[in-house]
Amino acid sequence: MSRYGIERGDVLLSLQLALTQEEEEPIDLEAISRQGQPAVRPSAGNGAAPHRPSAPPRVRPLVHERRPLPGIPPAPPRPVIMVDPTTGAGTMAALRRDLAVQKKTGGRPDGKVIGLEIETLDQFRMVLGAGAADEVIRGLVEVAPFALQARDRVYRFGRDKLILWLGVSKDAEVEKARSGLEQAVTRFLADRGFPEVRLLARALDPAALAR
Repeated sequence: MSRYGIERGDVLLSLQLALTQEEEEPIDLEAISRQGQPAVRPSAGNGAAPHRPSAPPRVRPLVHERRPLPGIPPAPPRPVIMVDPTTGAGTMAALRRDLAVQKKTGGRPDGKVIGLEIETLDQFRMVLGAGAADEVIRGLVEVAPFALQARDRVYRFGRDKLILWLGVSKDAEVEKARSGLEQAVTRFLADRGFPEVRLLARALDPAALAR
């Protein structure tokens, strides 16, 4: 036994424990390898913008020009329709033709050009159906030769209007023609269940219609 009460075996055991603790401490190799090395920074470059790939060139679609086949004549132009197939009235093409002929012969057209509108046409459509409008306009065209003068002409304008070229010059004569046509078409359509027809007449500028 030693002087201080510590055996030799105890000293050896203490040394072994100390050495074992030193061996078990973890070692970070990556941290060690990073020590002493300068930090790597990205290069600043020369200030130029980064290169972008250019877009592919635009390809224009091929346009094939239509050409008539050899030996085949081109299609003839469409014929100009002068009579409305639904009502039998003249078309706007016929009105422009008549105005052009009148202008070549005598300047301004004789008489008055009147726009005729059917005020109750929307009511006819609601009560009698969509085909009622054509039937009313067709009735006006049919009774016009009996209610108007022989030289008066009737043209269809748009879907629901008519144009009258009357051979009169006074407003009173225009009103007489409008009233007579209104009464005649009302009597004509009464047997088919139509109510009273009301017409509104307005003077039109022939020069504007001839354009």
